[in-house]
Amino acid sequence: SRLIDSKEAKEAVQQITKGELDTAKLEQQNVPLPIQKILQKMLQKDPDQRYFGASGVYLDLVEFLMANTFSVELSKELGDYIQGLYDNKVKPGQPAPVLAEPVIRDSKEPDSEPVLQEIIIKQPSSDVPPELDNQADEKKPQLVEKQQEQEKEKEGQELPISSTNSVENVAEINQNAEIEKILLEIENDFKQEINKKNGASTGETSGALEKNEKMEEPVSSEKVRRDQPATISQTFLDDDEVQDDLKTIFDVIRLSTKSHLKGIKIASVVLLSLLLLFLVFDFFQQFTPIGTALYERIYPPAIKIVTVPPGAAVYLDEKRIPGETPISIPEIASGVYQLFLTHEGFKPLKKSIHVPITGKIKISGETKPSDSLTFLFRFKAGINLNSNPSGATIYLNDVQYPQQTPVSFEWEAGAPLSIEMTHAGLNRISGLTLNSGGDEINIEDDRIWSYQAFDSPVKKIQIEAIFTKTFTLNIIPNDVVWFVDGSSVPAGTTSVSNTFSLPLGEHEILFKKQGFNDKLITLRADENTPEIVSLVLDRTVRFIAKQNASADSNEIDAKITRYVLRNKSYALNKVTPCDVTLPAVNVRVYIEKDGYKKANLVVPAEKRQVAFTLEISAVSVEISVFDALTDIPLENTSITYEITTGDLTEDVLFGITDYDGKCVNSLKSGEYNFKVKKDGYYEKQMVFNTLNTDEQKMEFKLIIQ
Repeated sequence: SRLIDSKEAKEAVQQITKGELDTAKLEQQNVPLPIQKILQKMLQKDPDQRYFGASGVYLDLVEFLMANTFSVELSKELGDYIQGLYDNKVKPGQPAPVLAEPVIRDSKEPDSEPVLQEIIIKQPSSDVPPELDNQADEKKPQLVEKQQEQEKEKEGQELPISSTNSVENVAEINQNAEIEKILLEIENDFKQEINKKNGASTGETSGALEKNEKMEEPVSSEKVRRDQPATISQTFLDDDEVQDDLKTIFDVIRLSTKSHLKGIKIASVVLLSLLLLFLVFDFFQQFTPIGTALYERIYPPAIKIVTVPPGAAVYLDEKRIPGETPISIPEIASGVYQLFLTHEGFKPLKKSIHVPITGKIKISGETKPSDSLTFLFRFKAGINLNSNPSGATIYLNDVQYPQQTPVSFEWEAGAPLSIEMTHAGLNRISGLTLNSGGDEINIEDDRIWSYQAFDSPVKKIQIEAIFTKTFTLNIIPNDVVWFVDGSSVPAGTTSVSNTFSLPLGEHEILFKKQGFNDKLITLRADENTPEIVSLVLDRTVRFIAKQNASADSNEIDAKITRYVLRNKSYALNKVTPCDVTLPAVNVRVYIEKDGYKKANLVVPAEKRQVAFTLEISAVSVEISVFDALTDIPLENTSITYEITTGDLTEDVLFGITDYDGKCVNSLKSGEYNFKVKKDGYYEKQMVFNTLNTDEQKMEFKLIIQ
C-alpha cells in the first residue's frame, strides 16, 4: 500500500484507526493532487469529514477523469492509455504490428452492451519457412515463462529506454497504472457495501455486469490459430493488472452514468408530481392568476368586479358579497339591484345593475364589450392645489386646467397624474407625478413642492407649489462661492454655474473668494425683480507716499482724495500710509500734498500694495517789511535767502520790496533762511519752511539804528 508500511493486518487497522497515516508519501510517489485529496477524505478520522458513501468517491473520481481530458466520453484518454501499454510491450528492433479490424459480437442479453472480442494484429510478411515457424511455436511457452520470471526479477526497477519519447510514455503509464490500482480498491469496497445493503439482488446485478464484460475467444481451428499472428488481447492477457485497470475504468464510467441517469429520472418525476399537485390545489383555491383563469374558464361567473385600488367591499341591495375585489359573483337572479362599493379612505360608489333573464348583465354608466364579464371601477380622491404666490396656471398631464390656484378637484385612483404650474415672471414648476390612490408619488425636487395626504375620513391630497426666481450673476472676479441666508453650506459657485434660484421673499447672500473681501448683499425675489445681478468684490490695497523712490525716504503723509471707476468718481479721504478698499478691477487713484505736484496712477486688479513718489512743486511766497515803531511799509528793502537743507550756502536774492513794502516770488517747497537788509535799519533773519504752514506769507519789522 502507498500509505500503510506494515504488512500485518492488525497493525494496518490500528494505523487507520489512530489516524497515523503519513499522507506525504503520496506526494513522494507522484500521486496526482486530486487523488491525494480523495484518499485523505476517505481516511479522515472524524466521520463528519469523511465521505457519506461510495457514491461520493465515485463522483469525485469521475470528475477528476473528466477534468483531465477534453472528451466527455474519455475515449481519447483510454485510447492513449491503451496505446501506451501496447507500445511498452513491443520490443525495440522488432517491426511494429498493424491493427486489423476489431471483431465485435453482440451479447444475447438485451440490456448488455457490445463487447470487444478480439483485435488482430497483422505482422509484416516475412520469408521465414513454415518449419522454423512451427519450431518457434513450440518454443513459445518456454519463452513466455522465461519472460515472466525476468519481469518479476526486474519489478520496481527502471525499464531500459531507448529514447526520450519512451521515457515520457513509461512515466505516463506508471502514473495511470497507479491511478487504476486505487480505483480498483475503491470499486471492491463499493461492491462489498452494495452487497451488504441489497443482498442477492445486488449479487445478480454484479454477476450480469461481469458476464457482459467477459471477453470470449473466437471459435477457430488450431491450424487457423497457428497461422494467425498474435493479437492485442493475447499480448495483454498475461498482465492481470492491466486487465483489472481497464475493467475498473469502464466500471466507474458505467456506474456513474447509470447513477446520474437514475437521479435525473427521479428528480423529474418528483418535480412533475409537485407541479401537478400545486395546479390542482391552485385550481380550487385560486391563489394565482393561472388558477383563477382555469377555474373561471370551466365555471364562468355571472359577473366579475375589479376596483382601483383593490380590496373594496361589494354589496348587492345592502347584502355583503363574501370577499373583496377583484371578486367573481357566480350567480345572480334576474332583476335590478343596487351595486354598492366601499373602500377605506374613498367615497363609496353606487351603481344600478340590471340582470336580464337572457343576455348580458348591464350596469348604469358602464359599457363593456359583449364578450366581457369584467367591470372596472375606480375610486376618486380629492386633490387641493395651491401655490405661492397664488394665481398660477395649472397643467394636468400637459393639459391646461381652466382655473388658477387655489383649486380643488377629484381624480380617479390609479390613473397617473402629472402636475405643472407656471406664473408670470417666475420659474415654471414641474417634476411631480402621483397616483391619486396614494400608493405612489414621485417628487424630483422637494424644495419647490409641498405634499400632504389625509386619509380620514376620506382620502384628500394637499399639494402646494413654491415658486422660485432664477437670477444670473455677472460677478468679478471668477470662481466666487456664495451662501444664502446664513447657511454654512455653499449654495453654488461660479466655476460650475452663474445662475441660482431663490424662493420668493427677501434673502441675504454672502459672496466669498480667498484674497478678496467678503460681500453681503440683500436681494428680494419676486416677479418684478430684475433677473441679472451684477457686482464686483472688493480688495484691500496698502498705500504709501514718499518724496523719492529710495528705500530710506520718509513717508510724506500724502492725501488720497478719490478714485475713478468707469468714468464715475468716488471720494476718499485717506492719509498715507493707509489701507483703502477698492473694487477688484483696474481703478485710477488720485493723491496730493501741498508743496508737491499732484499725482495719480492706475491700480491693477491684482495689486495689494502701491507706493507713490511725489515731486516737489514751486510755492509762491509773499514777504512784507514794516517799520517796527510806526508800521510804515519800507520800500526798496533787499530780501535774500539761503537753503538750509542743501549744499548751497550763498545768499540768493529773493527780491526788492515795492511801495507797499511787499515782495512776491516762487520757491520750491523746502526750508529757507531769509535775510532782510535796509540802510538805517538793523538786519533781520527768519527761517521759513513752506511744508509746515498753510499760508505762504512772511512779515518782517525792522528797527531803526
